[in-house]
Amino acid sequence: MSKVAIIRTPSLFAAGALTLSATPPLGIAYLAAGLRTAGHPVSIIDAVGEAIEQVYPFGRKNLFVNGLTFKEILDRVPADVKFICVSFPFSHEWPLAKRLCFALKERFPRAVIIGGGEHITAMPDFSLRHCAALDYAVLGEGEETIVELTGALSRDEGADNVAGIAF
Repeated sequence: MSKVAIIRTPSLFAAGALTLSATPPLGIAYLAAGLRTAGHPVSIIDAVGEAIEQVYPFGRKNLFVNGLTFKEILDRVPADVKFICVSFPFSHEWPLAKRLCFALKERFPRAVIIGGGEHITAMPDFSLRHCAALDYAVLGEGEETIVELTGALSRDEGADNVAGIAF
């Protein structure tokens, strides 16, 4: 089966924010379990959990990132990965997650980039139009859909008959 990397993006927050996204990434754990059960080797990159104390500026003076840098994320993705699943958290983190997808596509041009999460589900057309690095969007609860999508693409069947996606 094909190698899959699942990435929880770093968290973006404004100066003075009282909370960070230091919660267990249960959604990507469900995705990984389904993919592993289907026989895919899976790498999980939890960009927040793997660098919980790392904070650095993002763009304007009042925005900060909590978690791994893009370089640290890219270095953790297996060189022979076929599918890269990126969790797009809330819409305020869209600029950071979008930039990460472009960095992933540049480093892994043959990999299929799949987005999922709250932002993608709420705005799939916008997300695909404004992030050309995204190949597919998984909508809603994706643990069954991601298995069906990666399976169909691994068998060169295309995605036309996979429910719950946009492309």
